[in-house]
Order: sequence, then C-alpha cells, then structure tokens
Amino acid sequence: RKPPECTDLFGSQNVQSSIGYQTGDGVCYYMGQLRSGRWSLLDPRRPQAGLKLTYTGGSPCDGDTRRSTEFHFECNPDAGKGEPVAVFGDCEFVVTWETAYACPLQQARLMSFLWWGFLIFCLYVVVGFFYNVRFKNMTPDLGAIPHVQWLQWFGALVSAILQNILETVGDRVPWARTAILFCRSKIGSAYDSIGGGGGDLG
Repeated sequence: RKPPECTDLFGSQNVQSSIGYQTGDGVCYYMGQLRSGRWSLLDPRRPQAGLKLTYTGGSPCDGDTRRSTEFHFECNPDAGKGEPVAVFGDCEFVVTWETAYACPLQQARLMSFLWWGFLIFCLYVVVGFFYNVRFKNMTPDLGAIPHVQWLQWFGALVSAILQNILETVGDRVPWARTAILFCRSKIGSAYDSIGGGGGDLG
C-alpha cells in the first residue's frame, strides 16, 4: 500500500512499488524495490539456521549507499507462523522473524521416514520370528527370521560393495592401505559368499 505522504509528493501513479516506505517530515524514501527480492541462507555453514530475503535498490542514503531491507526468517520449530520480533537499521533495514517455516522440513521428514521405516522393519522381524517359532515350531535360530535368505544376501551384497570401495581407495591412496586391509579383514569374505550362493537366487 502506498502511503499518502508518497502520493502527495510524487502523485499516485508515480510512486514506485517498494517493500516498504520511510516517511516523515515531508519525505518519502523507498526501502527496496519489490522486483529485487532475492532468497539466500542466513548462514551457508548452518542451513538449519534459517533463510534471508533481501530487497535492494531503494532510495539513496548516506552518499553512495542505497536503502535496502532484509527479512531474517530464523528457524524456530515452536514458533508456528510467527511474527516479526525486531526491526532495526537506518539505511539497511533488518527485520528478524522467528518462524517454523524457515526450518529444514524436508530433512526432518526424511529422517522421520527413515526412523519409522527402521522401526517397522524391526517389528516385522521380531513378530515374524515369534510367529515362526510359536506356530510353525521352527527352531529359534537364524532360520526362523522371516526371509532370512534375502537378508543374508543383502548383507553380503553390502559387504561386497564396501570391499570394492576399499580396494579402489587403497589403489589411489597407498598410505591408507594398512587401515583398509584391517577394515577388509573385519568385513570378511562377503564377496565369496555371494559368488557361492548367487546361483540359487538366479
């Protein structure tokens, strides 16, 4: 909304669109052009801190400096939509706004999805093991775990991939070969296990 101080000075049709206006004592200053809005991170080293929206190209202020406005949307999961908590500045205005919408929701959703997926998988294994032992009279060992063959094959596959990665790193970083050989000894002979059992799966 264009303030009356600005329309009185420039005329309603001549007042530029601005993110805000600084008025008083018969003056009207633009605090940043709407079309100049740019998003960025508050702290590139800490993306979870929040976001920043910057408007530049306002009226001249203190020589070569032009007025600008920055909205600092600070991550606060408990703030909900939130509201501005502070406004300060003279030529470069800063508005701090605590809000949950500035938090990395996608990362939180992914971690929540992985966590619940892991819990469901564990529950499936435990319930399946109990069912096989109680109602199918299976021996309470690894064979009673549901789909144990696929789990063993998947574990062997992951071990084989890790071994190949370690071999590649060892070829390119000779000084790390001792540590890599130690890790390979801990991983075991998973690659040979796949080679021996892979025919049954095919």
